[in-house]
Amino acid sequence: MARLAPKDRETEFFGLFTLLNRATAFLGPALAGAVRALSGSQCACLASIIVLFFAGAVLLLRVPEP
Repeated sequence: MARLAPKDRETEFFGLFTLLNRATAFLGPALAGAVRALSGSQCACLASIIVLFFAGAVLLLRVPEP
């Protein structure tokens, strides 16, 4: 994050990063709980978490590295 943020806007980028981190911290557990409740299967619950990790990795591939 420190290498990606422009030098004059570092505090804005870190603030946005923190806000998004806190705002989305409930999505993984909520998704896992919903999948577990709907399917009744612990394996399906784990598969939903693996899908989230894969989606995150795909999104990170699009981030340009300076």
